Amino acid sequence: MAIWTTPGGFDLDRQALPPPVAEVTTAVPAFVGYTETATRLTPGDLSGQPTRINSLAAFEALFGTSPCHIHAVVVDDSGHFVSARLATRYVLHDSLALFFANGGQTCVVISVGSAADSMPERQPLLTGLAGLAALDEPTLVVCPDAARLASRDLAVVQHAMLCQCSRLQNRFAVLDTRLDDPLAQAFRANIGQEALCEGAAYTPWLLLRHNHCPDYAALRGKLRRRGKPVSWHDLTHDAVVLAHLQALDHAIDMAAPTEVAPLQAWLETHCEAYQSVVSGVLTTPVACPPGGAVAGVYAAMDAQHGIWRAPANVVIAGVTAPAVALDAGQASALMGGGIAGKQVNAIRTVAGRGVMIWGARTLAGQANAWRYVAVRRFAIQLQASLQKAIAWVRCEPNHGPTWDLVRRQIGDYLLQKWQDGALMGASPDQAYVVRCGPNLTMTARDVREGRLIIDVDVAVLRPGEFTLLRLVQQTRRAETALPSTT
Repeated sequence: MAIWTTPGGFDLDRQALPPPVAEVTTAVPAFVGYTETATRLTPGDLSGQPTRINSLAAFEALFGTSPCHIHAVVVDDSGHFVSARLATRYVLHDSLALFFANGGQTCVVISVGSAADSMPERQPLLTGLAGLAALDEPTLVVCPDAARLASRDLAVVQHAMLCQCSRLQNRFAVLDTRLDDPLAQAFRANIGQEALCEGAAYTPWLLLRHNHCPDYAALRGKLRRRGKPVSWHDLTHDAVVLAHLQALDHAIDMAAPTEVAPLQAWLETHCEAYQSVVSGVLTTPVACPPGGAVAGVYAAMDAQHGIWRAPANVVIAGVTAPAVALDAGQASALMGGGIAGKQVNAIRTVAGRGVMIWGARTLAGQANAWRYVAVRRFAIQLQASLQKAIAWVRCEPNHGPTWDLVRRQIGDYLLQKWQDGALMGASPDQAYVVRCGPNLTMTARDVREGRLIIDVDVAVLRPGEFTLLRLVQQTRRAETALPSTT
């Protein structure tokens, strides 16, 4: 029945047409970790506060960068650069950089502490993860700084990530191994058996270049030649250069930045050894867990092809190489399941193509239904979207007309998914089935108590078999028993 409200327009009876299904957003990761700062208006006012970020520049404006720590620089007898050992104490910034470099658009960041702290700790990360539970927007959970923890602490944090995903059923965990665990042996031994289908793990770490030019103060005391420490004064016999080095050391010791800048600029143009070392350090890569890059690939694949497309055989941008080169046998062993069927996705360099994600499997290698990342994430999106879409039934009676509308609403949505290529089958009947009604999905007691239950079978692309989703929604309780309707 049409209800006229104003001249030239009318509202349809709300039961004449079911509302369309509005899909939840995919590939919005929540990053939990340590930052250089966390300030919008007053110092620290963003600490522990979920903050929406749309670019690396926006992140750096609020949370700072990731200073690169120089452990040692090796020079030859002539003072020219040979090699350097670099590291970042915290890896959240670099993970965000890889996320945006690989197609990420939007994320949520929770800063749990200052990057000035000595090392990451388990409890702040767990607290930050707990703060995500109340948020509806994130569909991925990434905690890159956890990979700097000891193996057992890492397992505790990652177990909390998986359990949150299992409990909420609207997000997926992207897990990293430790830098010294490229074959995921400790990871597999410690991660446990619970909720393995709710996440995927990737190894090894990735190498990327830090484009932060080191200054003289950061390089002072870090030079090594023939295994022994040397100073800048040992690398030259030029009296003018030596005088500038002495003046620069004095300015740094006296904390006189206005004097440091011109002296350092002079070295950059007049001291060959200094130029060689700075150039060498700039081209030396640092290691970062792969989770941020993987989340960016998820986002790009979702936007270009759909969430049902497997995020594998994809080149990772912004990196030079994996931190460890895995051979075909090692990659196969990681994908083969190993300890208790826990599959880990390898990242390898492919000649002529670059650094690529080698697999797209969840940790649940022995679970046929949820073995693939694309299948699990697509099911999460379907269930979350449909659960929200049928919220309108809460004020409706639990009877035949309501069931018909729900079946039509979900069926129209799945028909569109089939037409988009997300479901298998030569016809819609082969692609999905929606069931709702007494003696099908509900008992007489369910009907009386207003409990609406819908079963949805979908033939996802991988594997080619039906996956069951069950949706439960509370409707208006019946004052008297309603007759069964088929």
